[in-house]
Amino acid sequence: MRKSGHMTFSKSDTEYGLAAAVFTCDLKRAHRVVARLKAGTCWINNYNITPIEMPFGGYKQSGLGRENGLAAIEHYTQLKSVYVEMEKVDAPYEPHRSILATSQRPTLPRRRKNRIHQSFYETQDMTKTAPVADAPLTDETDILDHYLDENVLHINWSDGKRAKYHYLWLRDNCQSAFHPVTQERNFDLLSVSDDIRPTDVSIADRQLHINWSEGNHSSSYSFDWLRQYAYSADFAKDRSLRVETWGNEFVSGIPEGDHNAIMKDDAALLSWMEQLSRYGLALVRNMPATTDAVVETAERISYLRRTNFGVTFDVRSVPRPNNQAYTAEALPLHTDLPNHETPPGYQFLHCLHNESTGGESTFVDGFKVLEDIRDNEPEHFELLANQQLPFRFHDEDYDIREHRPVISLNHLNEIVEIKYNAH
Repeated sequence: MRKSGHMTFSKSDTEYGLAAAVFTCDLKRAHRVVARLKAGTCWINNYNITPIEMPFGGYKQSGLGRENGLAAIEHYTQLKSVYVEMEKVDAPYEPHRSILATSQRPTLPRRRKNRIHQSFYETQDMTKTAPVADAPLTDETDILDHYLDENVLHINWSDGKRAKYHYLWLRDNCQSAFHPVTQERNFDLLSVSDDIRPTDVSIADRQLHINWSEGNHSSSYSFDWLRQYAYSADFAKDRSLRVETWGNEFVSGIPEGDHNAIMKDDAALLSWMEQLSRYGLALVRNMPATTDAVVETAERISYLRRTNFGVTFDVRSVPRPNNQAYTAEALPLHTDLPNHETPPGYQFLHCLHNESTGGESTFVDGFKVLEDIRDNEPEHFELLANQQLPFRFHDEDYDIREHRPVISLNHLNEIVEIKYNAH
């Protein structure tokens, strides 16, 4: 490192800084060296390659601005901000309260995916979290003690739980690393080395304060934030899926929601979604008998995802079916579209008319079935969780294929998805 450090100093000690290159098999070292080079364009294991999307330009006396990419457009344009007040103004320079208000639909823990059932309208997962703001105060748990090792900050909490926080993870999740409006990360983790570490750690006002060894930077983390996003075993087990499996007794207690309440009342929507998340199946009563009603209801939760069948489709018998759902034959229990890269999450089935006998819907809790298999036939369960199977749909227009195991597990070895379609 002394040689590379000396090289970086000597090559950067010039009034010019157009371009530089580093050739090495050690990419970590290459990024550390490049980070210290005072050159506007740098290559690793190549030289003078300038694709159109890559800004090109120099530091210091090697020119102003950049060629190529969005940086070139930004250099030759100016930004003008215009604020238009649409309400009454009591005094100049005083912002109206309305511009500070935000609205947010209720969010839920991640829902169970793909129970075995028949339904045909789907939405994307609406939940999204990022560790950028303190959680509401939940308890008065304190830090008993903490200590540092080579790469990790260890904390012992007063409730007996222990947690470790890697230095790179902490630096990457400093609140300053996120855009204040979009809440998306704008910090480049490659701008610090993998050797970054605290030079000082202190505790005050239920916050942990860290001074970092690089960038003259300081970070603060509230106790609640540290506990909310702790990823050690003592905390990970508290975040297990809060789901309940069921058998045939569930038929008398399937959760229900009223369509009008769901569409107009956020509290009613949240309550219905919590039930759906917990059990994987819920009904909506008093739906309008229109083709648009199911789309409007689904979009109350989130946006819809298009498949090869479209955003929505009618399930009815047709002369030349490309799917067994379009025949008069009974469908066996299944999950839909396991042949897709991202199978459906939530799906919605709205029965408008039934002009024939039969046509009952059958629902089975796939998670309950898998729990029984895991308890009684563990070898079969492991086979289904690890063996890739081919899933395919094909007609005159599409040929969609995917290889997947029947069972998907999360990092806690919990069942999170089942893909089963035998027809």
